[in-house]
Amino acid sequence: MNGLVSVIVPIYKVEEYLAACIESITGQTYTNLEILLVDDGSPDRCGSMADRYACQDDRIRVIHKKNGGLSSARNAGLENCTGDYITFVDGDDRLDGRFVASLLQLMVEQNAKAAVCCQKRCENGETVAPNHKKKPSVMACSGTEAARTILYQKGYDVSACGRLFRRETFEGILFPAGLNFEDIPTVYKALCAAERVVFTTEELYYYQIRENSIITERFSPKKLDGIKAAQFMLDTVERDYPELMSAAKSKYVATHFHILAQIPEEIPEKRKIIGNIQSVRKGVLLDRNAKLRVKIACLLSYISFDFTVWLLHLL
Repeated sequence: MNGLVSVIVPIYKVEEYLAACIESITGQTYTNLEILLVDDGSPDRCGSMADRYACQDDRIRVIHKKNGGLSSARNAGLENCTGDYITFVDGDDRLDGRFVASLLQLMVEQNAKAAVCCQKRCENGETVAPNHKKKPSVMACSGTEAARTILYQKGYDVSACGRLFRRETFEGILFPAGLNFEDIPTVYKALCAAERVVFTTEELYYYQIRENSIITERFSPKKLDGIKAAQFMLDTVERDYPELMSAAKSKYVATHFHILAQIPEEIPEKRKIIGNIQSVRKGVLLDRNAKLRVKIACLLSYISFDFTVWLLHLL
């Protein structure tokens, strides 16, 4: 357990949270780190803050670049990192002090090329509620089964954060530039490239909930990128990973319902979203591995999409 771990941190308009984020990384119990702070043209003080931390810790490198979005910033980190392992941390999130050491230990014990932990949701830097209340458990499986697990959203989502990867698992893989919801068509590929993946229910990554984030903000055209990302994922799976097709359809439908439930009025894209759901919902309904919530939404959509969306708002 002495390999170099590259921590890639995209930074954009997170001035309020950046200090806590960086200090949670520099304070890791595992110290052999390469910390890449990627200033994605942030208009606030993030860039100067990153430079100041780099002067205090020689493990930190700062990359200043023109704004290109989260995918572009992560790709810049991938192109410049030199570590044996890679992990991603968003600039407004934090790590448990044992994040790197714990996941690296699990990878060594399980002879795995990737490790995945659970996340704690936070607001204003404070923990809201753990995702798991039970004693942490560990599960190891093949890379393909790991990808299937996150696509089915079985306790873990498709996020790039909260994972530790062997560098080679990202060989030839980049995040789609200029596209929000970039994790959907990307992370499952890296897991497939790992011969073995270990999961732990321990919550070692602290995910910050912000009102102005792409996930939590009210509907805007940017949300429709989720549909593009889901379609990109489904098309790629059909071509290159056919064994994941059922799981990909489940994630595809879940993403569509998530965005459909946020559309406040009739817009041209709404009919397309409904048509996409209709094209795959029968297969999801017949899939015994699909999440119950997703299957219920598919079933109710045969009665009324408006009723389904109303019910999703209540759940």
